[in-house]
Amino acid sequence: AENKAVLVDFTGSDWCGWCIKLRKEVFDTPEFAQYAADKFIPVEIDLPNDASKIGGQAQLERNQQICDSFRIDAFPTILVLTPQGDVVGGFSGGTNMAGATQALNAALANAQKLNAAAGLQGAEKAKALMAVYSAVPEDLRAAARSLKDELIATDTTNVTGIQDEVIERMSHVT
Repeated sequence: AENKAVLVDFTGSDWCGWCIKLRKEVFDTPEFAQYAADKFIPVEIDLPNDASKIGGQAQLERNQQICDSFRIDAFPTILVLTPQGDVVGGFSGGTNMAGATQALNAALANAQKLNAAAGLQGAEKAKALMAVYSAVPEDLRAAARSLKDELIATDTTNVTGIQDEVIERMSHVT
């Protein structure tokens, strides 16, 4: 409704040392609150050891399903999603304020590029989508599945080489 990016923090709030440090040294600071206020809708997906901290086992299972849907396998992982739900960046692991804002600013720039790509067609759109997909940190690209799917569907002539990448990956599947 606010047309802001969504900042998703995948965390283990009661067992992950890097998650606790990131929350304390970055997310809970007034500086970050000021930086993020007009840019992001914050969402926390917590997988604590103590399920009562998030409302019980049912919520823990829902949170695990969300992690699985984004292929999250490391904590903390921070994803930036467009209002439409496309992953455009983020970071994994601990960082400081400067590192966090640098990664988040890059994701916001990527979101603008994705928005601009929506007005393109054919090979130009494929190239623009590839530029966005390539700018997503490599360790987060599995979470950017919808962006990759759109790129594959758009690039019917394989101008970006994405079809070759898919074929190469499929040849390694046993």
